[in-house]
Amino acid sequence: MDSLKFLAPEAIKTINLSRYQENVTLFFTNLFPLAYHHSADISNKDFTLDYKECLKKSIETISPFGEIPKQIAQSLSKSLEATRMLLQALHSGVEVLNTTDTLLIDEHGTGNIECHDALVKMTYCPRCQGMSKHTKPCSGYCLNVLRGCLAKYVAELDLPWNGYVEGIEYLLSAMKRSNNEAGVNADVVIRNLDTKISAAIMHYMEKGKEIDSRTLVKQ
Repeated sequence: MDSLKFLAPEAIKTINLSRYQENVTLFFTNLFPLAYHHSADISNKDFTLDYKECLKKSIETISPFGEIPKQIAQSLSKSLEATRMLLQALHSGVEVLNTTDTLLIDEHGTGNIECHDALVKMTYCPRCQGMSKHTKPCSGYCLNVLRGCLAKYVAELDLPWNGYVEGIEYLLSAMKRSNNEAGVNADVVIRNLDTKISAAIMHYMEKGKEIDSRTLVKQ
């Protein structure tokens, strides 16, 4: 449960930034020759493969799209990392529940024998009476049985489990915010990709002459 304190959105780091940076950089690297060809206004003739490769290799120093590719990589990294952490946290919760269930089965104290009897009675008695297997025990009876079985673990699990649930709720709340202040709403980030790419192209067009001069110097 200690690891769940990192569920706070502000604690999420861009751990896998290099992978996203590599993919985003590849996209804009392939886009650069197309953008440069368009700005050069030579639509009737394509660049040679060697010339395109030359442009691609110089993208880091020319920086035709400004800081936007880096910003896209960072936002993708943080939002998708938040999603990964949520899935990991839910998996941890399942493991805790499975461990608790195992403790109920494996321990052999008097309390556990009584618990086993109550669970068997709750689960199988309706079937013995000819009821449908889909018939469920009433909620009050079910809660009473589970309270009795889990009583010895409540004191130990109550505080960390409540913290876990609060952490999950906090992260989910941040991930659902449309303003994406914490930067962890993957839906907002992905939906804004086209806007960011358009902004990168607009940056290129606004800095066209400066980019042309840098490109000529590199050649």
